Amino acid sequence: MTRSLKAIGAIVVLALAVTAAHAGLDRSIEKMLGKQSRDAVESQYAVIAQGPAAEYVQRVGRHLVEASPRHDIEYTFKVIDTDQVNAFALPWGYVYVTTGMLRFLDSSDELAGVMGHEIAHVAEKHSLSQFKKQFWATMLFGVIDAPATLLTVGQVGTTFYLLRHSRKDEQAADKLGAGYAYLAGYDPSQLSGFLSKLDKERKNQPSKLEIYLSTHPTEQRREQRLAELPEVNQKNPEVVARRAKGFLDRHLANQAVVEYRRAVDLAPHDSGVRAGLARAYAELGETDLARQELGRAAGLSPGDKSKVEALLAASSVAPSSSAAAPSEADQARLKQAQDAAALWSADAQDPVRRIEEQSKSLQDKVKQLARRMNMVGTFGSPGYGAERVMEKAGIALYLIAETRDRVNGAAEELKSVSSGAVDALGLVKQSYEQPASADDRAQWQALMEEIAGVVAGASDSGGRVAQQALDAAKRADDAAGQLGSALNSLAADFDSFGGVRGVPFMGLAEGDVDRALKSARDAFETSRKVDSALHDWTVRELSWRLSTAYLNTPARARPALRRMAAAMIGTDAQSVAPEPITGGARAAPEQDAAVAGFGATLVKVIAAKTATHKADASAKQPQSAPTAPPAGGEKSPAPAPDSAPKQATEPQAPTGDDLMLKLILADAKREADARSQRQGAASAAPVGQAAPSP
Repeated sequence: MTRSLKAIGAIVVLALAVTAAHAGLDRSIEKMLGKQSRDAVESQYAVIAQGPAAEYVQRVGRHLVEASPRHDIEYTFKVIDTDQVNAFALPWGYVYVTTGMLRFLDSSDELAGVMGHEIAHVAEKHSLSQFKKQFWATMLFGVIDAPATLLTVGQVGTTFYLLRHSRKDEQAADKLGAGYAYLAGYDPSQLSGFLSKLDKERKNQPSKLEIYLSTHPTEQRREQRLAELPEVNQKNPEVVARRAKGFLDRHLANQAVVEYRRAVDLAPHDSGVRAGLARAYAELGETDLARQELGRAAGLSPGDKSKVEALLAASSVAPSSSAAAPSEADQARLKQAQDAAALWSADAQDPVRRIEEQSKSLQDKVKQLARRMNMVGTFGSPGYGAERVMEKAGIALYLIAETRDRVNGAAEELKSVSSGAVDALGLVKQSYEQPASADDRAQWQALMEEIAGVVAGASDSGGRVAQQALDAAKRADDAAGQLGSALNSLAADFDSFGGVRGVPFMGLAEGDVDRALKSARDAFETSRKVDSALHDWTVRELSWRLSTAYLNTPARARPALRRMAAAMIGTDAQSVAPEPITGGARAAPEQDAAVAGFGATLVKVIAAKTATHKADASAKQPQSAPTAPPAGGEKSPAPAPDSAPKQATEPQAPTGDDLMLKLILADAKREADARSQRQGAASAAPVGQAAPSP
């Protein structure tokens, strides 16, 4: 890595020494910085390269780029596997979203807003400008010896994603990114919800947001400025109607109805708005309201009317037979499952509390180590392997911090899965108290059986996972202690020998750091096992929540929900339709019950697409001789420290199937909220006054 850093520095010095009148030089510098920064990022984080989640992020990114003004470079969009809530853009169009960010977001529109912000940084070349400013500051005020200066310049290039943009650039990216999102068919106003949640979580879980907040400084007026943008204007019918169309194009029809109703109130004689509202009603299977609005769309062309009529014809839902009331045996079985789920949820509280306490203690130590590393790094001059030792120390610290985040995530997931079982069974109970179709009753029954089967073995397996998480935290704590001692020894050696890093004790110090690094790797591998154990539970929980969301959606509107999910996954709507359970018979084996629900059907489709992506990627890889092990420094046989994290964190590539489910569930919840808003508006009409169309 040191050699490449010096090469970057030499090239940049040469390039910037030439007159800035040549625009091609800026392109060369930006391209070089981007590729070197990309290599640094992807050597440290596992990249989720295949699967519907990665593909979806890429699609959103491409739509936003089409709405942006810069098309002279090829953008790439990737998901990296870390619990840190972050998104960032590197020079030359490399845009990254973390798995932590995808889990943090509450809608596709929030994702588009966040990515639009990052694309704006690329379009406006903010990173290049920041680099040039820092370069000249280094050249004018920091030149003590040439090799050190060149190294500093190179390090800026490879860690560019950590540089903080100026407040002016951040404000510009907010404004431009919101515009890109709006033009691409997303609702930029939903970014305000993201910012509110960010502010709240900053107080509750600061470590997960630390990197994002360091590169995206928050300020009180950010939400206010967002609300003042023309793209979120609630009083401009053209703007409101465009947002409504964006929802409808993504099959988010309830949100489209809410926006189109607002546009109709602002422009009641606009036939295009009326036609859009008719389409939204038709998408939801609300044929009477659709025809009513179509009749009001005076002046609409025959072609547009025929499109809505075709949608109305396709949206009809055949009536289904009613189910008998649940038997006493079914109700007793449900009560047993609810009691077991409640006990599981209560039993999880104590280990979760202990994990959170250990995680908090570890986070404090990580902060202390980071400060200590910065202090040690300022001592002495480079040479004699000191850079390699400090890089290893940095890797150890990275692994300790990632272990802490994963352990904390395990605590959150243990709480979430147990509460998910309780919530889903509560909805099953509600369904027993209401009339239902035969197939719906069978779907609810199958869901209850699946959850009951999982809960039955959850107490023992949950205890093992909790203990494993505590073990990972303890190992990370030991590694932190070892690293702290090693850094103290390094500081003492540098101080005793006047900052000359060629002292004979460097070998001893490197040995201390190596031991800390090994302990950090062990801790991280243990946390990876916790992740793997929790992954199936996470997928199950999301599956339950999606199935209950589907069954709580009116039957006539379910095709729209299927179309929304299918579009996000990149498949056809028929493939995500849950298989009916003939005769209302209970599915006995747990795995058979799982295929009945909407959520479990999505799990199967996503897994199949991921497998196809992997097979295609394997087929495209050329057969070649085994590659040589990664090279270290020219004078040392040790592996390159900058490649170590990726090797340590990637025993198997993550699939991201849970991320895709989470994104679909987030939009499904938004749709349910919009449906409730419509129902509330209809019921709130004054007595004696006709209720507005919901």
